[in-house]
Parts: sequence; C-alpha cells; structure tokens
Amino acid sequence: MGVITFLLRCFAFLFNFGFSAALLALALLAIYGGQHNIQLQATPWQGEALTRNLLLTSIAGLAASALALATGRLARSPMLAWNLFVPGLLMWMLLRPAFSFDSPEQAVTGLCLLLASLAALWGSWLHWRQRRRSGPVSQRARRAGSTR
Repeated sequence: MGVITFLLRCFAFLFNFGFSAALLALALLAIYGGQHNIQLQATPWQGEALTRNLLLTSIAGLAASALALATGRLARSPMLAWNLFVPGLLMWMLLRPAFSFDSPEQAVTGLCLLLASLAALWGSWLHWRQRRRSGPVSQRARRAGSTR
C-alpha cells in the first residue's frame, strides 16, 4: 500500500504542476498576444475576465503545489483545496445544460481529465493527511537519549 500511496502523491504533484503550468502558458499567450479570445466553455468567464482568472488560478495552483512541499499540514492545505476546485469545476462543466462536446474524442478527453483530477485529489488528500516523519538522524538521537 505504501507504493500506491507514494505513486498517487507523486501523480498529484505532477498533475498540479502540469495543469497549472498549461493554464499559465495559455493565459500568458493571450495577454502577450493582446487578444482575449480564449474559448473555454467549461468556465463561467469569457474574454478578458477569463484570461485574468486563468492567470490568477494558475499562479494559485503553482503556489499551492510548491507550498505543499513544506512539512506542516497547514502548508499542505492549499493543494488539497486546489484539488477540490479542479474536479469541482470539471464536474460542473459536465452538468451544465449549455455545454456539449463536439465529438466523442472530446468527451473521452474530458472524462480522462476528470479521472486524472480525481486521482490527483486522492493523492493530495494522502499527502495532506501524512504525518510528519522524523529522519534517521533524529531517530538515532532519540535512541541514544533513551539508553542513557
């Protein structure tokens, strides 16, 4: 079970960094291109508001992932919140009556992205609830202190 936990935690970090970096690149391309014509029907925003919110949420996702590398549970909480936000937005997209996929391939891609975000959510939850482990140096020091 330890190997699966480790792999899910690694996947959560890779998914978060990759997804956030892709959103950041998309937002920066729109900003530097001067045209705010990104079409993401999955989001409730359009035009310049969509570009601004993509930029802000991608920075928040990268910051949450970087912060999750810290040891405290409080520092790992933003990554868990980010991983609740992403599948929530994707599920909301699928449940919107105004949204539809143009082809079966798009539906499969959307479903794969949703499943990947749920796996990342599971991995970030496992990372969030992990207890702080002491290193081998502090274990040796503890043993040495208890024998004296």
